[in-house]
Formats: sequence, structure tokens, C-alpha cells
Amino acid sequence: MELGADPIVAKTLADLVLADGSTFGEDFLHGLSDLLIAIDTSYRIFIDDLHELTPLQIRELGLLIGHVGSASRRFVVAGRVQPEWPLQRWRLSGFGTTVSARDLRLTTAEVMSVIEPEFGADSKRLAAMSAGWPAAVQVMRWHAGASPERFTELVISDIAAQVSTEVIPALPPGQAEILMQLAVLGPFPMSLGIEAVGHPETESVIFDTMHRTALVDIDDDGRVVI
Repeated sequence: MELGADPIVAKTLADLVLADGSTFGEDFLHGLSDLLIAIDTSYRIFIDDLHELTPLQIRELGLLIGHVGSASRRFVVAGRVQPEWPLQRWRLSGFGTTVSARDLRLTTAEVMSVIEPEFGADSKRLAAMSAGWPAAVQVMRWHAGASPERFTELVISDIAAQVSTEVIPALPPGQAEILMQLAVLGPFPMSLGIEAVGHPETESVIFDTMHRTALVDIDDDGRVVI
């Protein structure tokens, strides 16, 4: 294997994952931890879609990262859930950091540099339409060959499908209902949203969703946009 792990050992480890899928199991975690620590070269492991794991698997993964991670053994984890890991302690100690969905937004210049070869003079307008969200930029590129009449319809349809099938189901219970009530308000001051919904966790839901997804943002006037 590229990292220097014995393929036979790796195959044996895979067979140790518990069949019911609810947990990785102690034997697998201990074996994987030993294997990763034994690798004598620097590496990064990328783990995507953390929200697809069970709560117990997420907890186990956090323990693994806390034990194995180091300056030469790095983990990059992406997902739409806030894992119950000691993130604050990791940040303070320099062990790790967190990046929110807002931090991943592209600047207008960055979007234009990506789409200008395909969209030419329309690049600036489309960059503004994307609001800097990488997923929106990618969807636009998928439909670069569509007619002007169909382009916007196709982009909106694809983004809506992604939100309904991937983003909304990954939200914690109850958050989607609060967000749907807020969405009908259009851009709104935080105080209005809290008053309109009447739920004690409205403000925390807004900031939590903004941290983990591109569904919510705050515009230059300080209004919440969904």
C-alpha cells in the first residue's frame, strides 16, 4: 500500500469491522491505531461525509484521531455534523482546528478564475449568483453548455435536489422545521426571526446551521439570509 502498511494486515483489519455497522469495534480500532502509528512517513488521511457514520462510530473515530494524530500523522475530516469531540481543547493545544462552511466560500475573483474560460463575459454575474459557494460553482460548470433559457432552471433544480437529499437529512432533529419557518421571512434581522418562530433555540439553530452548511448566511447589513 502507498503508506507502507502491509496489505495482508490491512485486509485483516477490514474483516474486524463489526457486521451490524453500528460500531467499528475495539479490535478494529486498536489494530488500525497500531498500523497507523507504525507507518514511518508523514501522511494526511481525508475522511469525508462524517454525518454518514453512526453516533458511536463518530465517537470512536474521535478517540482514534486523538490517539494517532500528530504533526506527521494528520487527519482532515469533513461532514455536516458537529462531532462531540474535544474540539476546543484540540484548538487551544494546537492539536487541531475547525473550518466552517463560511470559511470555504470563494471570493469573486476566485470564482471568476474558475468559470471564465467557460462563461466569458457572464462570469462576473454568475460569480455573484454563486455567492462563493463551491457547490454552486460546480453545478454551474456542469451546465455550461445549456441554453440561457434553461441554464438557471437547471442550476436551481440541481442545488435544490442536493439540499433536499444531502443537507436537510443531515441536520439535527427539529432544525429543519425551524429553518423552514424562517425561510418565508426573506432576509430578516435576527430579532425578527427569534420573535417570528418563538422557539428558544432559534438563534443557536441559525448559527449552528451557518457553521456547518451553506443554507444560512448573514449579509452585509447584518440580516439573516436563508
